[in-house]
Amino acid sequence: MSARVKFGLIAGGIGLVLTACFSALMGCCGPFVALAAGAAAGYFAVREEPAASQSEGGKSGAVAGAIAGALTLVGQILGGFVALTIVPPLMKELGNNSYMPLSDQASYYWLGGTAMAFCFGFLGTALAAAAGFAAGYFSSKNPTPSPLA
Repeated sequence: MSARVKFGLIAGGIGLVLTACFSALMGCCGPFVALAAGAAAGYFAVREEPAASQSEGGKSGAVAGAIAGALTLVGQILGGFVALTIVPPLMKELGNNSYMPLSDQASYYWLGGTAMAFCFGFLGTALAAAAGFAAGYFSSKNPTPSPLA
């Protein structure tokens, strides 16, 4: 298994769990976890398999970051569904009966919540790939020119 896949899966697995927890509490925090996971995956992938140039390091980091971002997307969607399932009964238990969606509003509640989970998840995936590219690019060394060239 290549380093970019290995570290993408490792950082993505950690990111999946953290994103699911954070997005269940507050959905907009998921892309920040994806950003960190993508950067970590890109950095460690280039450190284990040094690239020939900075652009190759950026490509390797982007692949690792995209893998990590895809897994954080799954965590964002899982956390969103947990939040959509838990919030109405919790608000009713706390005494806010007006928060419970009516039957005709329930479809809009689920549609809007699911759309937000996907939106934040895809934003996190894009940020993770970009952060992986940046981490891979800047942690790669430019090859020193040969004195015979």
